[in-house]
Amino acid sequence: MYGIACIHLQYSGNTLYPDALSVGAFVVGLILSQVHLHTICAIAFNRLLAVVWPQIYKRVMLTRRVRVYIGLLWFYSVLLWLPSYFGWFGHLEFDQEELMVTLKGVRSIKATHIFFTFILPVLFTGSCYLIMYIKMRHSKRSREVKRRRKSVTEDPTLKQWDDQVTRTILIIFLILVCCNVPHMAIHVVHIHQPQPVAWLVLHMVFWFQFCLDPVVDTHSLYGVDKLLNYHQLLFNSLTLSPRDDMRMDEELRLQSSIT
Repeated sequence: MYGIACIHLQYSGNTLYPDALSVGAFVVGLILSQVHLHTICAIAFNRLLAVVWPQIYKRVMLTRRVRVYIGLLWFYSVLLWLPSYFGWFGHLEFDQEELMVTLKGVRSIKATHIFFTFILPVLFTGSCYLIMYIKMRHSKRSREVKRRRKSVTEDPTLKQWDDQVTRTILIIFLILVCCNVPHMAIHVVHIHQPQPVAWLVLHMVFWFQFCLDPVVDTHSLYGVDKLLNYHQLLFNSLTLSPRDDMRMDEELRLQSSIT
């Protein structure tokens, strides 16, 4: 919809969709983006608990509690944008020049909204990874932390899967920051008129992240699948008869060389 609106505006000079529909579509997109950002925060905090406080991690990661956490995450994300849509906390308007919704109202309200919707989640996620790095690399208790972590994931395959998830979320977080910070800045300083080329390039960078995320996720799932296949071969080797040992050893050797 955004791309079609840009092309139509370029050739006709007006927007293709009514402002009310544009604002509604943007609010839905902003809520989904907020859920995406908060999910990254939640997984980063999850990794922090698993690395630093594994006993708390085991108590927190129960099925019922996880469902409650996911529900709260969605509710909080909706709560950040829906009041502004109805005019209860500022007012969202569609800017036909920049093809973006802007929050109208007192400057303090806009600053507070930006802080809670973007700055706070980024600071929180960055702090989680910074604490993990310090604890695992420079803390005197790093050996103790590693021993406690092994009590949560004793299986080496699960530990590799754990590390794969951590790296994947870190990469997605860095992509999100690098692509979203410039996009937010151009709409704060309004460079559409003085620097239209920069405005277009930074928007292309912003939309590029949604092409990169599936690539990162697919690569991560491929790595996890290889680890699980290797784990399955190990499990099967324990139940085979002795005559099949040589064949299974060869399969394990080939699978380990792939992983």
